[in-house]
Amino acid sequence: MCKLSEEVNHKLEKLDSKVESVRDEVNQNIVKLRNEVDSKLVKLGDQVDDFSEDVSKLSRDVKAVEIAMNGLDKRIDNQEFSSRAITVALASAFFVSVLKVFFPNLPPGDL
Repeated sequence: MCKLSEEVNHKLEKLDSKVESVRDEVNQNIVKLRNEVDSKLVKLGDQVDDFSEDVSKLSRDVKAVEIAMNGLDKRIDNQEFSSRAITVALASAFFVSVLKVFFPNLPPGDL
């Protein structure tokens, strides 16, 4: 019985040593994975920061374009007003010319 007990103890010790080696290996893998995850999180954080900077630059560019568009709108409004005034002046001149052609005896002050 003593021999059987020693054999069982020996096998238990072997099993304990195997369990310890597996535990150590698992702990090493966990540490390695944790380090990899941490490094990837740092990289991801850097990318998010870069993305945030790009978005802020883009919003500034959009604001600059909006300001430029407002300036162009004002210029176009002024051009439209000028074009309208020139068109009215040309139409009036044409109308007066037509009246002069059909009614040559009208004095110049009556038109």
